Amino acid sequence: MWLVVPPALVATSTINLPSSSWIFLVLLILLSMVFTVIVGSKLLRIIRQRGDYRLGFDGERYVGEELNGLLAKGFQVYHDVPFDGFNVDHVLVGPPGVFSVETKTRRKPIGEAGNEKHRGEFDGARLRWPWGTDTDDLEQAARNAQTLAQWLSGAVADRVLVTAILTLPGWMVDRKTACKSVQVLNPKEIIKLVHGQPESLSQNLIKRICYQLDQKCKIEVE
Repeated sequence: MWLVVPPALVATSTINLPSSSWIFLVLLILLSMVFTVIVGSKLLRIIRQRGDYRLGFDGERYVGEELNGLLAKGFQVYHDVPFDGFNVDHVLVGPPGVFSVETKTRRKPIGEAGNEKHRGEFDGARLRWPWGTDTDDLEQAARNAQTLAQWLSGAVADRVLVTAILTLPGWMVDRKTACKSVQVLNPKEIIKLVHGQPESLSQNLIKRICYQLDQKCKIEVE
């Protein structure tokens, strides 16, 4: 709608415009073009942001549905656990331990052959995407796990370790070396990794951890 207004104004203004007033007409056209460019760029930015939010939401939902398969294996699964200024996307609690899952959904670039590139590489210190390297996602996943571990340890008055997982929906990950601080996985790999770990938590501690998470995730109705 806003992109139609300037041309309409120009067309309307030229109906009664004297033939000698070309300067005014040119200025009006230029102002119309500037207005169109400014409004158009803002609209494009809003459209891109909306697309990014939608992509992130779809990625978290996909991972959440995948992780819910752990419920049948004796795990408790929590989504969007709130902390000050951020959420932990997913928290898994079961006999093998506590796991925090950070989801990062990235668009797939189109390769020279016209196919989508969907493979990344993890060298133990950084992620290598088709467009470059990145460490921010790894650091965020590690921070979230550390924050969750500190909070749980204080809440249950017992030491609780948390394993950090960074998952990349839609991407296959070539892991060149293992990383002790963060596990980088495709969502379909998480259940196998988590369920395959040796048991490290007692049932008593699991109940105390889950009680604290239940309280933290409870929605207050005013």
